[in-house]
Amino acid sequence: MSLGVVTPCLNPSPDSRLGRPHARIAQGWANTAGTRRPSGTVVGIDGSKAEFDVAVRPAGEHGTSAHTEAGIAMFVTRLVARRPTLVV
Repeated sequence: MSLGVVTPCLNPSPDSRLGRPHARIAQGWANTAGTRRPSGTVVGIDGSKAEFDVAVRPAGEHGTSAHTEAGIAMFVTRLVARRPTLVV
């Protein structure tokens, strides 16, 4: 069974694409021709057991809130007031 041609890795960094073709699907941070960025307010949330991090674009605001009922209630109140276009 053949797995095809194996391309040698020219750079040991896993973040490098040196010697490899461009990805077929652009990553979220890449704004290529024909790709639209959302207009309006975008809120990003990254949660863990103890807390969650929040970032707001294009305002550039960011912060951390406790992952408790009070912390979530405060976050939801602020989120509703902002009326974001997208929450991820």
